[in-house]
Amino acid sequence: MDEPLPNDPPQPDRTGHEGRRVVRRIFMVYDAKTGWLSAVKDSMMKVVGSGCSLCFVTHGLAGKRKETRELEKELDGTPLEYRHIDELEDLEIRLGAPVPKPSVLVELDDDDVVVLMDAPAIARLRTLVEHVGASENSADREQASLRGALKFYLAAKGIASPFDPVPV
Repeated sequence: MDEPLPNDPPQPDRTGHEGRRVVRRIFMVYDAKTGWLSAVKDSMMKVVGSGCSLCFVTHGLAGKRKETRELEKELDGTPLEYRHIDELEDLEIRLGAPVPKPSVLVELDDDDVVVLMDAPAIARLRTLVEHVGASENSADREQASLRGALKFYLAAKGIASPFDPVPV
């Protein structure tokens, strides 16, 4: 890499986030297979209160929850991919281990893939969504949301959140 000349302006931080790694892509990994039959089965499991916890958090009986659609818009360019247990081979190769199911993984700007939320973390989020999600208190709703959980786990791992503006 060329050394800057003495009069060159300082170069911006590579990440734009004070040296922290930046999320390039988010993967939602469901503990379910692809296909309409699996979707019907998962909807039935929701009725009886079991099934994939991440499916419950992101989808209702008839499709994506309003909060999930809002999250997708708020990510503003950060791709959000939904994966099922029969679509994980490339992620397992990159992770170097079996992908936990369900889980949330992030691909970072240095090409690293990191487990952000594992099955127990998602199970706790599901419990919050079930019990606090209908609250009128906006702070409670933020805590009991996928958005709130993503922000919390990103901060805990020192990863810049796609929800935060890039410092100028």
